[in-house]
Amino acid sequence: MMRSFSRGGSNSNPCALCVLAIAGLSMIFASIALGAEAPWYPSVYGAEDSIGAANNLSEDGTLAAAKLVTAGKVYSLAVPLDPSATPRSHRVYRVTVTQPGNQSGKPIGPNKFTVNDDSIYMWQGLGTQIDGFAHASIDFRFYNGASADEFVRPGGVTRFSVHAIPPLVTRGVLLDMAGLRNVDSLEVGDAINHGDIEAALKRQSLRLKKGDVVLLHTGWMDGKASRIKPGAPPSIDEPGLGIEGAAYLSSLGVVAIGADNDALEVVPAENPKLAMPVHQELLVRNGVYILENIVTRDLARDRVWEFLFVLAAPRLMGTVQGNAHPVAIKSRSILHWSSFMHWSSFMKRFFAVAVLAWLGIGTVAAAENVLVLGGTGRLGSMVAKEIVKQGHSVTVFARPTSDRGRLAGVSVSYVLGDLGSGSDIARAIESNKFTVIIDASGRRTADKSYSHAVTMPQIVRASKAGKTVRQIVFVSSVGAGRNLERFPGINWTEYLPLLAERGAAEQSLIDSGIAYTIIRSGAVLEGNDPATGTAYFTEDQGVLGATRRPDLAALTAKCVGKAEE
Repeated sequence: MMRSFSRGGSNSNPCALCVLAIAGLSMIFASIALGAEAPWYPSVYGAEDSIGAANNLSEDGTLAAAKLVTAGKVYSLAVPLDPSATPRSHRVYRVTVTQPGNQSGKPIGPNKFTVNDDSIYMWQGLGTQIDGFAHASIDFRFYNGASADEFVRPGGVTRFSVHAIPPLVTRGVLLDMAGLRNVDSLEVGDAINHGDIEAALKRQSLRLKKGDVVLLHTGWMDGKASRIKPGAPPSIDEPGLGIEGAAYLSSLGVVAIGADNDALEVVPAENPKLAMPVHQELLVRNGVYILENIVTRDLARDRVWEFLFVLAAPRLMGTVQGNAHPVAIKSRSILHWSSFMHWSSFMKRFFAVAVLAWLGIGTVAAAENVLVLGGTGRLGSMVAKEIVKQGHSVTVFARPTSDRGRLAGVSVSYVLGDLGSGSDIARAIESNKFTVIIDASGRRTADKSYSHAVTMPQIVRASKAGKTVRQIVFVSSVGAGRNLERFPGINWTEYLPLLAERGAAEQSLIDSGIAYTIIRSGAVLEGNDPATGTAYFTEDQGVLGATRRPDLAALTAKCVGKAEE
């Protein structure tokens, strides 16, 4: 019995287009289940096309993905192959090492040169791999309707060979399906479908784009060890992508889909009468590459949801699969902080969970040279005080007319100027070799003296020109960027212009190439109540709440120098 992984999908009111899209996916699923095959070729990329969704790769997409790299950590996404492992099927891996020219036990030449060489006998469909379009078919018809008798030869295929797959250098997205379910591993029969994918995207504040590579973290690579009885016969039964989920991801124009399991798809299939229907949906009907046995645990552990993904398929002509070693290069994630009250019980109770120790924020980072924008304001002055306590050097950028009373007796320097002036911002940043810049400037809707959307690009330009800034911290707000739709029923009219500004500022910072930390707090409670020392950390932007200003200031200050964590 297959169990649906879906928890019901989105509970928002979809527009007519969304309703049609969902209905279309249901129709696709129904036609496959009933065997009523709808026309699926020629491909949308042309009758002669041979690379499928890889047509959605572009130079602009590669450059945009490269800008995600704001930390140098590289994640290996491949499993090692062990020649001594017991084969689970007909697929085997054997290595032979020889010493050509040294087999007599004698070195070569007066310099006594000795050497090892090796030869490998293996099936390409082992370990971490990419499936090409010659791997699976529907009644011997492959991608774009190509018939097997046209190109499949015992000595290798003459079309759709893995060697011809373009290098995949693009944005990668990890969807943490195990985290969504709050389990270490999904179970056999758990099928990941449209509603699950949408729920994971919402939870992780992501949107998929054409040309992306999508990886699914099910936890199965590690979890199966405790779920398969010792001595039991080999099995590939596993959780994985369902047919509706495959159709949905294909409709978005993604290039490849992978998971931390053997087959990507759920096995047995949702309809147990069908054999590997997701392979047919992706490879055959839509030209989407399949990635199997992807190591996702490290990305999930570090909450790296988007990254630069790199995979170059082996240049072995005539092959239908390719053992591969993909890598992910880390981006800096957006953090959403608040010591908050859930909106539904806004005036009733606090939900506070200690998070500072979890983040390892209790220790002092190496001394930084910090410029605080808005440092004389209510929040900014608290941030400046906290940074000074940590032993960092602090300079405050403020208007000549600003009240410095909040920083009386605090060891800070000042550089004077106006946030509404790009030249003042540049002069301030150029005045010292700052390593960290914090924008803690608040702006009420009535204050039109400057715009976050304008000042952040100016901050970025000046930081790049100075070449010493390693991190920019921006105190944004809930509702900015991509999460406005998470709060249906709330009247945002008064705040929409400000939220739009902050969203634009966030995007310019994300695209800057400078390591960044974006803090989206909830509403800030009036009054300067003492800090509680507790906070709630969440990446679910569907949660709305309020924060005490001292807690927000402390958390902002603690991020200084931690851009690579």
